[in-house]
Amino acid sequence: MKRSRLSRKRIAFISIGLLVTGLVAFFCTFGSISVCNVCGATQTETDFQLPFIDVTYWSMKHVESTTLSRTVERLNLCPPHQHEFVFAHGGGNGVMCAIGQGRHFLGACQYDELSAFVADVAKYRSNSVAAEWLTESLDPDRSSRVMYIARSFPLTGFVDQDKFDGWWKENLFDITEMGPNSPVGNTKTSLP
Repeated sequence: MKRSRLSRKRIAFISIGLLVTGLVAFFCTFGSISVCNVCGATQTETDFQLPFIDVTYWSMKHVESTTLSRTVERLNLCPPHQHEFVFAHGGGNGVMCAIGQGRHFLGACQYDELSAFVADVAKYRSNSVAAEWLTESLDPDRSSRVMYIARSFPLTGFVDQDKFDGWWKENLFDITEMGPNSPVGNTKTSLP
């Protein structure tokens, strides 16, 4: 009889220990999102860590395409590459808010108007000019300017060259104000 009580106590302690360990493992995670600065794909990552210590014992990563990265892939605007992920933001396991340079262009990757803009630049200018705009879009210092330009771009793009050129001329001041690294120098010449 004594042995059965001891075994029940051991089983109870082991069960409670496993339950506590499982709860600690579940709640001691650091989650983050990063953005590829080549194509605009995102990576979500969950790191299972020791409580309140930056020691990861297991990590899960998942790469997802974005509106912009699907456009880039469809138009073949960048060569096959290893993703170059830049940390955008994250938190957990005692960290309230961690931010990185990727936060500056994460929004661009999910901005439908920007994807339509890049697609039409490829269609009505060239893939090389669209690739330059892509580079600007994924630059932490310049991304917000490109998004500002694309703000009035129609989600469906333009049906012909004349309508695109009309929009381009109407927004030329904003386009040229992007600064010295603007790809405008390569595109002005193609306007009528």
